Amino acid sequence: MEHAKQVEQTKIKIKKAFIQLIHEKGMTALTVSDITRIAEINRGTFYTHYVDKYDLLSSIENHLYHNIQQAMHEELTAYSSWSHDEIQNILSSPYNVFIQALGYIDSERETFQAILSDNGDQNFINQIKTLIDLEMTEGLHKRHGDYSDIMPLDYTKEIILSSLINTVTHWLRKPNPESPQIVADILLKSRFLSPQQLLVFPESNR
Repeated sequence: MEHAKQVEQTKIKIKKAFIQLIHEKGMTALTVSDITRIAEINRGTFYTHYVDKYDLLSSIENHLYHNIQQAMHEELTAYSSWSHDEIQNILSSPYNVFIQALGYIDSERETFQAILSDNGDQNFINQIKTLIDLEMTEGLHKRHGDYSDIMPLDYTKEIILSSLINTVTHWLRKPNPESPQIVADILLKSRFLSPQQLLVFPESNR
């Protein structure tokens, strides 16, 4: 039991050092020596747990991915059962799947900030987009729905997914971010409001 606790504490120190270095130097430039120096461990201890810095990154990303997937899956399944007539009621209350996912992201804010930053791993963004795509598509099909054919499918998906990812990334970068509940409400409204509805012009200009 004591050994397991020591291992966990060591991994936490390694992770904290790694996240700090992504912010300071970027994923490409940082080294294992940098990590061990800041974590105050020897190189042998690092290599006991990870093959290299990319193995460490993969371990962290897999953990984040799994937990986001878990947070989303049940709520998206519930969303698929909503009827069209319930949309107005949905708009008045936060979308549970967003709350669940954002709550988890907020609990790992520093990690997500680093990995989703320009210094981090842009491939992880694509992994998250693919995850959201799969979960949304599954939810639609369970509801016997599908994507509109008003434009090519790849553009439809890109508009939806990029909007979600960019909004969350913007939230992560804010020095004084809103609560997950407020951002969940923003994301929910963005699903049902057109860009035209987000712009206001004086009566004289209409």
